[in-house]
Amino acid sequence: MGIAVATGADTELGNIHRLVASAEELATPLTRKMAWLSKLLTVAADKRLRKRLI
Repeated sequence: MGIAVATGADTELGNIHRLVASAEELATPLTRKMAWLSKLLTVAADKRLRKRLI
């Protein structure tokens, strides 16, 4: 059995969350290509769905 001494942002997980949230986003060539691909797939799926609905 344990006793809770902190909750939410005052816990170690809260501290980790704060560190991750404040980290700068790194844009590498791979992440840029993945973002481009996800946009392309989203547009293609949207067009296909709209074509089926008409």
